[in-house]
Amino acid sequence: MTERATSDPQERQRVISAETALWTSAAGKDRQRLEWLLHEDFSAITCDGDAVSREAVAGSTARDVEVGDRTFSDWAFHEMPWPLVLVTYHLDEVDRCSRHMSIWDVSTGSARIRFHQGTWVTEDETAEADVLTGAASGHATGHGM
Repeated sequence: MTERATSDPQERQRVISAETALWTSAAGKDRQRLEWLLHEDFSAITCDGDAVSREAVAGSTARDVEVGDRTFSDWAFHEMPWPLVLVTYHLDEVDRCSRHMSIWDVSTGSARIRFHQGTWVTEDETAEADVLTGAASGHATGHGM
């Protein structure tokens, strides 16, 4: 295994593109693409704390919300031994917001997700973060991955 951090901007962009693609209805409609994005060892923990298998995600129905109805922000990449990439981000949706972390395998030149976990951000947490950053917003919680 080669030891190197994921500082390659193209590699990071592949991960961001793949991550955001998983949140679109198109990913659920294109079964072959979805199964490629999900690494054979994929597992997840939803924002509600439920464990989810690769088979459950691959067999789920397409989402109705397009990526344009979501706002991704605060992308951060954290060092891991190559070929793994740990990415965290904030997700604002119409009626909820959450924080997410994913581990991606980039060994093939494409990004394949190995693990994902989401965590709801409550209105109080969002308001506190807004005070710290000087932003103003109101968010509600909901359900999701």
